[in-house]
This record gives sequence, structure tokens and C-alpha cells, in this order.
Amino acid sequence: MLQDLVAGPAGPLVVFSLRATDVTMATIRMLMIMRGHRLLAPLIGFVEILLWVTAVGIVV
Repeated sequence: MLQDLVAGPAGPLVVFSLRATDVTMATIRMLMIMRGHRLLAPLIGFVEILLWVTAVGIVV
């Protein structure tokens, strides 16, 4: 399913969207850490890493 989505001309747009979301999640995670939300920050970090691994997997 993912290969079909990125095989066409929309592939770079998908990678860009994943990376933009990944960076946004990293910023939100840092804000949650600074505000003391110790339970929410690791969950956001987990989603952030999933997005990053997916984006890198598409490129490689």
C-alpha cells in the first residue's frame, strides 16, 4: 500500500509531509517536556520516531 502511494509523482510530497509532521511532533514533545508532562512526552516521541522511520524507509 505504501509503495503504491510513493511510486508515483506524489512520493516526494509524502516524504516531505512525513518529515514536516515529524519535526512538528519533536517541537511539541519538547514543549511537553518543559511543561512537565512526563507521561505524554514519550508517547509523542514514539509517534515521532515512527514517522521518521517511515520517511527514511521510503527514501532508502
